[in-house]
Amino acid sequence: MTVSQIFITEKISLLKEYIQKSKDIFGAVSDDQVILTSDNVYVLERMFQLAVEVVIDINNYLIKELDIEPAEDIEGTFKTLARKDILPMDFAIKMSPTVGLRNKLVHVYEKIDRASFVSDFRKNVGDFDEYILYVLKFVK
Repeated sequence: MTVSQIFITEKISLLKEYIQKSKDIFGAVSDDQVILTSDNVYVLERMFQLAVEVVIDINNYLIKELDIEPAEDIEGTFKTLARKDILPMDFAIKMSPTVGLRNKLVHVYEKIDRASFVSDFRKNVGDFDEYILYVLKFVK
């Protein structure tokens, strides 16, 4: 099978939108101000959730279309792509925990420390941009 650049482009467009919305909030207010306004936290949580879901969609799509043996779980899709030189392994290891955090947010498995979430997301939001670069480099 072949990888559809249209599918990848559409997904990456959504990912960029979610990340830009997050960066807009981070650029406008400090972490303390974000936490004081529940609406900002909720928007950041939702943008993070949607961004991770897009990344999962892309990962699963590439695995399927390239006929790669599926990962044991969703977090494993990053390492699966790394073993095929689509992502660097160190980056895959860094990104894979985003799935677990997304699950905690969506399914409310446990209470999330808002301050830690906001700080960590601000510090690592650029990882999504890096992911985009790796995927686009691969599909071209």
